[in-house]
Amino acid sequence: MKRSAKQKAARAMIGMKRPFTVADVVAECGVTSSTVRDALSDLRSRGEAKLSDAPRMLRETTMRTQTWEIVGTPTLPAPAPTKRQLVWTAVRVHRTFTTRDLAASTDVPLETVKSLVRELINARIVVVTGRKQPHGQPGSFKCFRLGRDLGPDLPTARVLRAMAKERAERLAAEVAS
Repeated sequence: MKRSAKQKAARAMIGMKRPFTVADVVAECGVTSSTVRDALSDLRSRGEAKLSDAPRMLRETTMRTQTWEIVGTPTLPAPAPTKRQLVWTAVRVHRTFTTRDLAASTDVPLETVKSLVRELINARIVVVTGRKQPHGQPGSFKCFRLGRDLGPDLPTARVLRAMAKERAERLAAEVAS
């Protein structure tokens, strides 16, 4: 999963073996100083970072700057799952579903669900099984089934495209022969 800038800064601070300044973290991971201060504030509130005893002198001036150090072994919370990851988890749980089922169980917009299901169909991970007539509602909805379970992590867009391309090439070869 993609990490936020704040998590990136916190991981950089945790990885530093010596006392560091906000500017050191900015230079190492390329995030803004306000992002570093936010991450540092979170670490401080949990007692995992403290002011260092020996402030460093800046090169060009005689001004002192605050140096920090990590205390103990800090733990970072796992990043929140993306909407697409939530839908993928619901697909794996339901096994047979409609797009409306997934949207209702994940609180993800229906268009996002439809987009992901379309990609999964093109990659032959999800299969269309027919139509479902809901009780007391007009119309019918396509039913889908998980054909290939690729594990708990959502396949990346590149993997999905490669699988869809492979399928298209196989179909073209069948048509040509």
